[in-house]
Amino acid sequence: MVVEAPDCISYLPDECLSVIFQSLSYADKKRYSLVCRRWLMIESHSRHRLSLNAYADLLPPVPMLFTRFNSVNKLALKW
Repeated sequence: MVVEAPDCISYLPDECLSVIFQSLSYADKKRYSLVCRRWLMIESHSRHRLSLNAYADLLPPVPMLFTRFNSVNKLALKW
């Protein structure tokens, strides 16, 4: 008989997970945001910097980007 351990991490509030996630590298943040929708939203709301390719057609997706990443306070445009 296989006994599964309880999923204790699901009981943590988003604020606690955000503090934990902030200590991870950029590469790890990209990985954990793929685990589940909740973790994706935590990552999205805790992101303060956003980099975009300036040569792409930026106008259509900008409102959607700032809705998802509502804590962004620094925007970098790459040429």
